[in-house]
Amino acid sequence: MLGVTRRRLFAAITFFAAIVTMGNSRICGQQKPAEEPVVDMQWAVKIPMRDGVKLNATIFTAHGQKEPLPVIFTFTPYIGDSYTDRAVYFAKHGYVYALVDVRGRGNSGGEFWPFENEGRDGYDVVEWLAKQPYCNGKVTMWGGSYAGFDQWTVIKEFPRTWLQSFRQQRRIRVWIFLFNTTFSALTTCNG
Repeated sequence: MLGVTRRRLFAAITFFAAIVTMGNSRICGQQKPAEEPVVDMQWAVKIPMRDGVKLNATIFTAHGQKEPLPVIFTFTPYIGDSYTDRAVYFAKHGYVYALVDVRGRGNSGGEFWPFENEGRDGYDVVEWLAKQPYCNGKVTMWGGSYAGFDQWTVIKEFPRTWLQSFRQQRRIRVWIFLFNTTFSALTTCNG
């Protein structure tokens, strides 16, 4: 009986010592965390289409960004703000990210007709983004499901920006990801 009590007492002391040690190491060993990069968000940016309709975009850039960077955009009917975490991640890691609502969805003008206008509108978005002061002329898309389909509709329109970029590169890689029976194309150019 005394042996069981000693074991319990020893286990309890060991447990409390471990907790105290862990607590002290966290307090004594704390270092100031590295500063997280700050991201600026421009909400309700209007992108003009060739027929006068304006699409709504939210643009994410690194705070204090001075030089132009590549732009990644998601063209979606699911309301662009649902991709904010992804946009912030890329803005912190050397890209500009644009969340663009397709025609008639979110705060974009026009009427939403699924799969009807995405190719032409996406072409206009690519060309508009490439001309912005924060963009170095390189624009690509990101997304799956409907946003993945949008990439195919834009590619078939042959945006001038993409074609010029392709011609200037020695190698071109097109990666196609299959995920839950939806396709997403990510086009990258390597020099």
